Amino acid sequence: MQGIYLLLIIFSPFIGYLLEYFYDLDVSIAIAGATFLLLASYFVKGIRFKNFITLILILLLYYIISAILSAYFYGGTLFYFRDIYRNNFLLFALLLIALSSNTLSAGEYQNVYTGMYVLFFISVVVIIIQQFANPLFFTSKDWYVRDLTSYQFNIIKDRLPSIYSFSGSQSAGIAFNAIYALLLEKSLKNNKRYLTIALFILALLYAIFQKSRWVLIYYFIVSLQIPIRTKFKFRRAVLYIIIFILFIQTLIWAGVPLADIVNYRYLDKDVGGITHGSYQARESSFRVFQQFVNVNPLWGVQGEGNLSDFSRELGRSRPRLLIGILDPLLLEGIVGSLWLYLFIAMLLRQLYLYGRHTRNYAYFLIFIGFLVTNLSINYMNFMDMGIIIMIVLYNNERYKLSLEKELYAK
Repeated sequence: MQGIYLLLIIFSPFIGYLLEYFYDLDVSIAIAGATFLLLASYFVKGIRFKNFITLILILLLYYIISAILSAYFYGGTLFYFRDIYRNNFLLFALLLIALSSNTLSAGEYQNVYTGMYVLFFISVVVIIIQQFANPLFFTSKDWYVRDLTSYQFNIIKDRLPSIYSFSGSQSAGIAFNAIYALLLEKSLKNNKRYLTIALFILALLYAIFQKSRWVLIYYFIVSLQIPIRTKFKFRRAVLYIIIFILFIQTLIWAGVPLADIVNYRYLDKDVGGITHGSYQARESSFRVFQQFVNVNPLWGVQGEGNLSDFSRELGRSRPRLLIGILDPLLLEGIVGSLWLYLFIAMLLRQLYLYGRHTRNYAYFLIFIGFLVTNLSINYMNFMDMGIIIMIVLYNNERYKLSLEKELYAK
């Protein structure tokens, strides 16, 4: 069951394309439905109240009670209980419960990695086509909302989604980098030097063509596996620095306007520099956060019923900061968001301890990258396909490690 679920997640961009083309539906519906089916299989097999699962259930119960109290005492509504923003957290917690009694077979594990290789290379090929031939190639109808008859694609400034416009706007960065990180770890573990270099170069190419700063930062964070796995060997570091420089120079020779992309996309020089461009939008979000966080620090602006004022001050139609990691604290307050931050700390600690024990820091770096990028994107999407793939494979690896420990104990 878990193998089928994970393959569905891996190929969700193509499933999303079919759902949009034939039924005008979003792929998140399919992902939520598959997650509930996986959870149902957990209950069919029998509930196992392990310490980890018990803690998750306590946190979920706490969250539900806080949401009800907020709605009852502060005039909010339970509509936000069904909102995508909260469902991401709830579904992810339920997914962790479902994974506790499901593992991948050896054949399913191999199929998953084969699927990730296929998706990785298709992602790179599609973004190259979008950069040089057709920016709307294999994109969702909602990706470009402007009038295409008068819209001129800007090869320097416009971000490209590759195949991920059908699986969520953040998947172009989170999902791709998560898959890259997992493939890179496996390649480093098996000492496949040429494959490692190929993954490193192709992922860098993708990150540059995608043109989002946070995607490039995410790429560098998960690429830290290379010095960690190679124990920070000087010669290996020099090799990758040389490869990086040669690759950048090759792009320039090939006519890619790299200097313009850096100056006008990453540094926003055409609008007076980064402090006057997108950084100013984040600074404005932080200012609004400071202004509204004291309105009702316990229950948040959502519980106080100030969402319309909050949206108006932000100058956005939806009440979301451009600093996703602070969004829960502002909207739900200390009471409503405490469970989430405890949950993040608990998961981060587990991923780090696993990395320290096995020298496999891929899962930890994927999650660190996810948290860091949420300093500049507008909501934490725990149900992004990249985070789902990461947590399913981590659960499988942790289960195998526990079996090995039992074997050695005997």
